[in-house]
Amino acid sequence: MESESNWLDSFYEALEFFYLEPQHIFLKKGSAAELETLAKVVKKATRLEDVKKHLRKMEVTLNHNIRQFFLLAPNALRNEFFEKVFGTDFHGEFMMPGGAGIDKEFELQNAMQPDFLFVSELDVVAIEMKVT
Repeated sequence: MESESNWLDSFYEALEFFYLEPQHIFLKKGSAAELETLAKVVKKATRLEDVKKHLRKMEVTLNHNIRQFFLLAPNALRNEFFEKVFGTDFHGEFMMPGGAGIDKEFELQNAMQPDFLFVSELDVVAIEMKVT
């Protein structure tokens, strides 16, 4: 298994997301829809405030923050959390594999893309988050 990510890797993964998907921060040029959005933005105080608001509503930024929390929190917290959520004992230390290699490593064949994947010698826990 690929080694577990650390909090710094998680931070850089978040930055990479915005590099790969800049449409979440920057307006696309030449699109009528984007021009309409720009007109709305101009009426507001600053684009930065719009970006901050948008980032706080996005599921992926929530996932980045929760991932950093799990990477910074003590390992025992993962077991305690799963025991409370699933109502059963979990034994062994959970690892949280990271990066784009999860699909290949676990041969998921794009069948699923869990927001969080935790793996121990006996158990696998996948969590999907949604923002409402």
